[in-house]
This record gives sequence, structure tokens and C-alpha cells, in this order.
Amino acid sequence: MRLINDAIRHLPMDIAPIERSKFLHTKATALKYLERFQEAIAINEKSLKARPYHADTLRSLIKCYQGLNMPVPEQYISKLKNIDK
Repeated sequence: MRLINDAIRHLPMDIAPIERSKFLHTKATALKYLERFQEAIAINEKSLKARPYHADTLRSLIKCYQGLNMPVPEQYISKLKNIDK
């Protein structure tokens, strides 16, 4: 986790938001596998701001909500359905 945090911290200020989003998605994936679902949700939501229809991030969010036994927000389900069509 330290490596991805360091990588995010040292990203150039002028990096494109979509590129920053990729690093955030990687961090969220690590948090999900550590079953730190609440943190993973927060990071995935930040990642979605630059890539709102990124299928892997949407799937990760859904799995995190399921891991917390919480209802999945409809916005994530419907976005993913639109992608999968």
C-alpha cells in the first residue's frame, strides 16, 4: 500500500485527470482485496470523476458495497448495464 500511496503523492501536478484516475483505481483495488471496503469505495468514487463509465471501477464499487452487505447505489448498476450493452 505504501508504494501506491507514494506513487500518487509524487504524481506531477499537471498529470491528466484520467491518468491520476488509473492510480486511484489501483489503490482502490488493493484496498478491496484487503477487505477495506469503505476506503475502497471512497477512492473508487474519486477515480470515477475522471472516468465515470470505467467498467472495472464500477464492478469494484459494486463488490465493495456487497462486501459491506449494503445496497448498491442504482447509479453504479445502471452505468455498468449501459456499458455491457
